[in-house]
Amino acid sequence: MPSESRILIVDDHKDTLYALESALAPLGYQLSRATSGDEALKQVLRGQVGLLLLDVRMPGVSGLEVVRYMRRVEQTQHIPVILLTGFGADQELTTAAFGLGVADLVMKPVDPWALRTKVRYLFDAHQRHLALEREVRRLRAVVREHTETDAHPARPALPHPDTRVPPQRPLGRTPGNWKKTAPRTDIGRIPIRLCALPVPSGSMSCMSVLTRDEAQTRAELLDVHRYTIELDLTTGEETFDSRTLIRFSARADGDTFVEVRPAELRSVTLDGHPLDPEALEGNRLPLKNLTAGEHELRVHAHMRYSRTGEGMHRFTDPTDGETYVYTQLFMEDVQRVFAAFDQPDLKAVFELSVKAPEAWTVLANGITEHTGDGLWTAAATPRISTYLVAVAAGPWHSVRTEHRGLPFGLHCRRSLAPYLDDDADELLDVTRACFDRYHEKFDEPYPFDSYDQAFVPSSTRAPWRTPDWSPSGTSSSTAPPSPTPSGRPAPWSSPTRWPTCGSATSSPSSGGTTSG
Repeated sequence: MPSESRILIVDDHKDTLYALESALAPLGYQLSRATSGDEALKQVLRGQVGLLLLDVRMPGVSGLEVVRYMRRVEQTQHIPVILLTGFGADQELTTAAFGLGVADLVMKPVDPWALRTKVRYLFDAHQRHLALEREVRRLRAVVREHTETDAHPARPALPHPDTRVPPQRPLGRTPGNWKKTAPRTDIGRIPIRLCALPVPSGSMSCMSVLTRDEAQTRAELLDVHRYTIELDLTTGEETFDSRTLIRFSARADGDTFVEVRPAELRSVTLDGHPLDPEALEGNRLPLKNLTAGEHELRVHAHMRYSRTGEGMHRFTDPTDGETYVYTQLFMEDVQRVFAAFDQPDLKAVFELSVKAPEAWTVLANGITEHTGDGLWTAAATPRISTYLVAVAAGPWHSVRTEHRGLPFGLHCRRSLAPYLDDDADELLDVTRACFDRYHEKFDEPYPFDSYDQAFVPSSTRAPWRTPDWSPSGTSSSTAPPSPTPSGRPAPWSSPTRWPTCGSATSSPSSGGTTSG
């Protein structure tokens, strides 16, 4: 995207401006601010604004009045706008906002992760739209140039001094010649695939959104049996190594695709035959001419770590310099960790092994075992969806116990060890009570082999439950933990949240984990 493009944040309260800037900073986009509607309009008209984050109620010119003016001016009418309001849902406001083409109406206080997600996709989509317009204008200019060339009459050829030489053809292309060599095309009808410009991670990708029809077609064609995944977290600070073996069967002959978003696609083989890594289009690798029956797909890729909560997130604790990684794979982010047939109804068994630094512990969907040389293997899962696969690795401080024969674990980064030790009894008591309540309400016993709660650092999302382990967000700040209502420090959460009994739950797999 053009480096000049920026996000304009407009609010008449400076503390709100600071909070919104802090929430959007991890995206890496240029940010600017305005404290009034008048100032916002001036900045928008000067150009280079790629998205507007706008408070509804401000002194003078309101947010809605700013949008009304923008929609009347050609150069600003397509800029995406997110309106912010702290006055709750209002039918009249909602009708007016969406009637003006506002992209979204967000209630304060905002969810930072949700806001980042909306801003990232709206901003990048607008940049792709602008890039597409520039390309169409360029192509139309090329066609116009050729058309103007055809309009000029051909100049007669000069006679050759030797009369025995046959007469030459007229110089220049005649309209007939042009039509034969390069048929004209209506540029407005050229199907152009929208491709994303560089995102904060530095990768390039084309927009390939899985449609319902595509998902249904693939589900009718494929049965996915088992994933064998090998991750190497010792290859550097920017990327990690990912090797995936997918065993699946096709019910009939046909074509399909597998999803993967690599930093570098190293190799691909289907049933022992190499496929061209250059065939990857965006996040889709075509699998053509499949025959009915069993197949094996092997994909080797280098994947990029995230610092904003997608895929494999990497965090270095500023307190002691220790590094931690963990996955957040819902939506389409599993493709940032390993190749997959990425749709929830194509469930499979997952076998996982992870190579990590010697001092690290690895958590996953099943009970993990250290087999030496930094290699950890996890028990195979039952059939689960791709987005439920989970990995968390680092030099965790852990507290372990059992309840009714089920292993329980609490895990946090080392710098928070004293706080976890102080609160471990209370956290485990709540967890035991929740499990006992579960068995009072349901005849089916807890089906998994373990239950872990990992208080993961720098989490950008609300408490998330995955089979066998659940990551709970912790603040990445080095400031003292905020007090709980009881007056004790609560290092497990952001300043506005701390775990409750509700975070001590799990979702189906070969074990349970929670992050709150």
